[in-house]
Amino acid sequence: MGDLATNTKTQIENLKERGSILDYKEAKIKELLLDIGYYRLGFYWHHFEIDDKHNFSAGSKLSDVIALYYLDVDLRNILLKYLNRIEINFRTKVIY
Repeated sequence: MGDLATNTKTQIENLKERGSILDYKEAKIKELLLDIGYYRLGFYWHHFEIDDKHNFSAGSKLSDVIALYYLDVDLRNILLKYLNRIEINFRTKVIY
């Protein structure tokens, strides 16, 4: 993690320099970075990096990283729904 926070313009430049294909309009990229966060997305684009300087493999698209992020969010929401039901059922059984 970096020492200083950077603005979205700098973050977009970093992604370009590292070889990411930015297949969204700049306004949408800024929106995504402000909504999700550059640091949080780092956990998802880690799979697309090829070296210790965090450069991306050829053909790595930002849309693929975003899709992976939202897949994780959706899966987490589905699992939490059912884990909540299991927890409530377990508590009820313990009480009775």
